[in-house]
Amino acid sequence: MAFAQINGNMGINRLGDPSIILKRKFRWTLALSPLAGSGDIDPWFVKVASRPSMTIDATELNFLNEKMWIPGKVTYEAMNVTFLDVAPKEPSSANLYKWLSLVFQFNALTRQMGGSVSNYAAAGQLTMYDGCGKGIERWNYSDLWPMSIKFGDVDYGSSDVVNVELQLRYTKFTYTPLCTPFAFPTTGCS
Repeated sequence: MAFAQINGNMGINRLGDPSIILKRKFRWTLALSPLAGSGDIDPWFVKVASRPSMTIDATELNFLNEKMWIPGKVTYEAMNVTFLDVAPKEPSSANLYKWLSLVFQFNALTRQMGGSVSNYAAAGQLTMYDGCGKGIERWNYSDLWPMSIKFGDVDYGSSDVVNVELQLRYTKFTYTPLCTPFAFPTTGCS
């Protein structure tokens, strides 16, 4: 195993290299496309989102007088997304509410749930950018659906904008690097 050696150079070294692009938290978009065809949700009104989070269970193996652990099942954590709430002056502004009403019909007297995945799920694509607007990385989410919807509070004493906060579940995600060749390690099945 080889480790990088400092050799007395305590400066910023490679971090100062102009070819190094630091990923910044404020250069991204999140596009959502509901599968039921309620129309794409405008990415320009997404205020907060996140890249995937997952937890990998540790599976304990016991043998004689020792214990060891191997990776077990993966749990994908829910993603929090905050939208700026805008008045639906054009069809694309209303698409968020259309999609949410496909999951749970909050605007109907019967209040039914979406019947099948194709009725309520959406595909999502989070793209991160460099300082010139070129894509650096892309995360594609499959079968996104809101498990929590908060339409936000209102307050006479505040001039803040109103937000819609969602907690989204997804079935899987993929990562695609866009700026340099990147090879994922391959492993055989055992």
